[in-house]
Amino acid sequence: MRFPQRAIAYVNDTLYDSWSFPDVVDLIKEELLLNHEDSFTVLDRILKMDFKVVAKANEWINQWKSLIKQYEKTKHKPEPKNHHIMLMICSTFDETPIASSGAPISTSSTLTTTAFDDQASTSDSLTSTSDTGATKTAVGDKFASLFDDEDEVDLAMKNQELFRRELYKAVYLHLREQDILLVARINKLAQGLVPRNLSEALDLLSCCLLNKNMSPNEKNALKLSASHILCFSGPTATVFALYFDKQSLNIRILFEQAKSHCTHFTTVTGLSEEVRNTMQNLIETTTEELPLGLKITEKKLQLLEGRRHKSEEMQALDVIEYLVLIMRRKEQRHSSELAFYRVTAHIMDIILSNSSLTWVDGKNCSQATKSEQKANQKAFCDDDAKKSTGRKIDLIVSDKGCELSSSEWKKQSTSPLTIEQQHCGLVGCVYSVEKLNDVYVMDDAVTLIVPDTLSTLSLIVDTLDMVYKIKQHHKKLATILEPAIEKSKLSRQLNKLRSAAEMKEDDTTNPIFFTPTTKCQKSYTSHQ
Repeated sequence: MRFPQRAIAYVNDTLYDSWSFPDVVDLIKEELLLNHEDSFTVLDRILKMDFKVVAKANEWINQWKSLIKQYEKTKHKPEPKNHHIMLMICSTFDETPIASSGAPISTSSTLTTTAFDDQASTSDSLTSTSDTGATKTAVGDKFASLFDDEDEVDLAMKNQELFRRELYKAVYLHLREQDILLVARINKLAQGLVPRNLSEALDLLSCCLLNKNMSPNEKNALKLSASHILCFSGPTATVFALYFDKQSLNIRILFEQAKSHCTHFTTVTGLSEEVRNTMQNLIETTTEELPLGLKITEKKLQLLEGRRHKSEEMQALDVIEYLVLIMRRKEQRHSSELAFYRVTAHIMDIILSNSSLTWVDGKNCSQATKSEQKANQKAFCDDDAKKSTGRKIDLIVSDKGCELSSSEWKKQSTSPLTIEQQHCGLVGCVYSVEKLNDVYVMDDAVTLIVPDTLSTLSLIVDTLDMVYKIKQHHKKLATILEPAIEKSKLSRQLNKLRSAAEMKEDDTTNPIFFTPTTKCQKSYTSHQ
């Protein structure tokens, strides 16, 4: 009988302890393609090869021995030569204490059937019939069901879904500094799980991080991986790169494909060639404030006379004129967060002046984060009586009540970790989050620079080009979301007319992880 080299390699592999029963079924099915009898012999050979497999065999043999017993009862031909060896192994692995050397301390003379109870009951009924051929066929069908691809896939999916739910809860409670023992349960559920896609690989990354004394970057990575977000930008990206570099070839290929997937604002346009040429001609022909101001005024007059006062060209000229003004006040500008925010906010006011997009600024509460916070609390039965307020955001762009994007600012003297997440001074990044199959990909889409001197004024051309792309992207999003928003409004109105029993409850795990707030520990002082 042929015995595959891959089976020998797996048995001797250091990762053998992570095997589970489906791995053995998969090995026999894919590598051997043997009949039922030979498959028992192969399992026998695998288990006998090394004493280090004894502990793992305990788990497997409970699921196999009842089928072996049924099969032996229905055979027409004499027992194979190694049949007595198989019975010995089956009884030895039946809850037998194992010595430190790996050898069994004692053996049991009886075979108990603790797994596949339905097969065991079938065996009792089959032995009472005279039709041996039909009996063997029935047992063979039940044995063949072990090799059904759909059954294996369903089992793997159920295990992964359970692991996902428990993992999500463990991350939530871990960040609340509660129920740390739940991590031990997660570790147990993770045993034997092999990621088949990026989302499952991210779940295992979260599990790995929960078992560490995490650095700030690793804590950020934990929050992202819990939301199935791949990060390819900033210091946090290093955590993802190191983890996926150690994964299987298939997962590494998927990771590299996600990394190269880039569709940042490819479906929208920025500045027209006419506006771009106008700006470049104005900026490149002079580096002094007065001549530049005269040229801007002349061009504005032409646009006003042509009734093009709402055109993008007029907006671009307004932006350049404003930048010249703030450069004049550069030395008097305070280095606070608000001072830098005002510069960018005024530019955005000019660009969005003829748009339906709403500009919400001034540390307003984000309703989107508030909704996610409530969803998380509901999912994890969080009894925190504190009122949910959501995150306070410097600037939110919305349309028809739907938040489309957010922006944050910090002063120039701030930490690298904060810079990764927020706009710093007059330099910032646009981060995009895009769904790709079963995960979300977060990347640095573009850098935005607001020039602070006349010598660097030309940098505003590329910045405005990207800002107009962002504007068009937001308008496109608003158009796509409008039907869904209206449908949601109608649904809420109809729910007012329905009873609580008629309304469907959504019990699915919330896909977006919201960092919980840690409860303050109350202390009491007794006075005597």
